[in-house]
Amino acid sequence: MFQKTHREMINRSGLLSLLWATLQQMVVASSTYFIIIASRLGAEKDFNGALKYIAAFAVSLLVVFLPNTLSLIYLQKWRLESFEKFVNSFTAVNFGKTTWSHNRDKTVHESWLTNEALNVYDNATNLLYQFFSTLLSFVLNIAVIAVILDWRILGWYLGACLVLFVFNRVFQKTIAAAALGAQAARNTLNNTMLTAWENIFIGNRYNIERWHADLNVNLDGSRRAIVHYDLVRSLISSVTVSLAIVLIAAGNAIYLFQYRDDMPMIAALMITFPRQLQTVQNIFAFFNLCLSWSGISHQLSQLNDFLSMSQTPRNPERFVQFANISIAHGNESFKSTAAAELIQRLEESTCGRFTLRGRNGMGKSTLLALIAEGTGDRSFFLPSKFGELAFRHLDTVQESDGNRLLAVFEEIRSINGVKFVLLDEWDANLDAENIRLIDEQINLLSKTVTVIESRHRGS
Repeated sequence: MFQKTHREMINRSGLLSLLWATLQQMVVASSTYFIIIASRLGAEKDFNGALKYIAAFAVSLLVVFLPNTLSLIYLQKWRLESFEKFVNSFTAVNFGKTTWSHNRDKTVHESWLTNEALNVYDNATNLLYQFFSTLLSFVLNIAVIAVILDWRILGWYLGACLVLFVFNRVFQKTIAAAALGAQAARNTLNNTMLTAWENIFIGNRYNIERWHADLNVNLDGSRRAIVHYDLVRSLISSVTVSLAIVLIAAGNAIYLFQYRDDMPMIAALMITFPRQLQTVQNIFAFFNLCLSWSGISHQLSQLNDFLSMSQTPRNPERFVQFANISIAHGNESFKSTAAAELIQRLEESTCGRFTLRGRNGMGKSTLLALIAEGTGDRSFFLPSKFGELAFRHLDTVQESDGNRLLAVFEEIRSINGVKFVLLDEWDANLDAENIRLIDEQINLLSKTVTVIESRHRGS
């Protein structure tokens, strides 16, 4: 199955990058043709003809830089367009799955979106570009050499490619397992780095020592996993390519023996040796790319699983202790036994202020997230750590948390089409004066919409 994460890499920039890479390799192959013909004509003492082909060869060396530059430019665009499509797909699939924003899920999964996705698409597009360019390079160059000199030359290289293909199939799972191990170790290290900022700047020696201990463990694990991946891939490719080179060297030896008395043919073959050496290197690189793709493909598959993580069946209500949470509304108080029941009760109100009451750990934040999921675009959810949400003016407010929250409320009041405003522990880290000011703002807001809040300090 061609998974969603694979399809993200099919875009305009990717196609243009490969198109320019094709033109580049066609120019390179033409240079091979020109120099072979020039050497043959020179051996036949047709120096005027040889000079013409040498001139064409020189021109091809100059012309090749244009498609090469353009292909690399579009390669960078390809990488970012692929990542952009992934982020858009991730947003479309997971938008509004508020219960997944909880720290217990964020800690485990966040680095996939913030670090790993871009890293995987960077590696995948680079690898596909090199894969395509390398394949075209040795196919076109060997085709030119075979057409001009001897079709049997194709046999040497087809035999070498068969060896590479067989070894790639045999060791595909081994490479994939090593690649996934390296990815898992890198992801664990990324998760540790996501907590670096506060542990470093807060200044608590106990926390920084504990964080450094975790970092050292994860760095060591990442080093071992990466070395294992590179070592496995290197050993397999070295043995395989050595066998392929033996086949190619034997073919050249047979050709030299058969044409030992034909100087133009010998000269033509000799002039191809640098290009054949480059082709052998390309075969070596191509095989390594095939091995690497086994790992990248599995990484893309894991990214595909992450893409739709919020579709995983689960029951977040198990984290809510409904019996220990009461809902205050004006002078009355009531309890609910399920999120759907509470949403139905809230739907009956046109406006007002509802406050969730209960001790810490009873699941008030999870209940708010369930209400947000159940009401969709009709609700606006403001978590206690609202600083990472995108607001129009929040970045321009460089003052206290209270002033920043007041600026956020100004924007919330200007949003149209919202029936429910959900506030999670909005009074955390605020002094008494700011709590009073924002409490007044909430009272004003509750005259036009339904406000459902949880309080850090109680109501």
